[in-house]
Amino acid sequence: VAEGAGTVPAPAGAPLRLPERVDVAAARLAAEALPAMGFLDGRLLTERVEDPGEDTALLLALDRHTGRRAAAARVSGFGLRTGALATTVAHDHHNLLVLGADDASIAAAIAAARGTHGGMWVTRGDELLAALELPLAGLMSDRPAEQVATALRAVIAAARGLGCRARDPLMALSFLGLEVIPELKLTDHGLIDVVSGRNLGGAFAT
Repeated sequence: VAEGAGTVPAPAGAPLRLPERVDVAAARLAAEALPAMGFLDGRLLTERVEDPGEDTALLLALDRHTGRRAAAARVSGFGLRTGALATTVAHDHHNLLVLGADDASIAAAIAAARGTHGGMWVTRGDELLAALELPLAGLMSDRPAEQVATALRAVIAAARGLGCRARDPLMALSFLGLEVIPELKLTDHGLIDVVSGRNLGGAFAT
């Protein structure tokens, strides 16, 4: 047996470097000046919504490498009534995406992610409801498949318990940052109008 065979690899990449404090109020203010992203379940496309209704949540994209960039937008139609979801599986930039219905839950989701190597989290208020650690670049796990599957099922169930209508809430969230598929997507640089190739704004100081 070769030396080192069977050992678990060290986590790939540095721990998430997130701001010590994220000004959610500033994020909301930045997002309100922009059109909302209309969520379409089962599709990678989003719609442009100028006047979203009550079913609107706040989406943050936080630079995970330096913690120096952050942007916000509103998401309409996701069904999130309370709590927050967060993930570092965020195609294609794979920064931290946080979708939340209230400030406390958003702050708790960011706190749960801070200092880890990545993963998925579901919070309500200051309570962590479920989590899946993804220590390999924030995208993969080094744990047995059965353990990962169990944790993922718990994360999905917790998200659905918050009102999410998406068939796979965390997978749906991960594509809200994919800035090559129309119509609107969010990166840590701002809300991207994919059709025109313009950055509509939404950056805010943390």
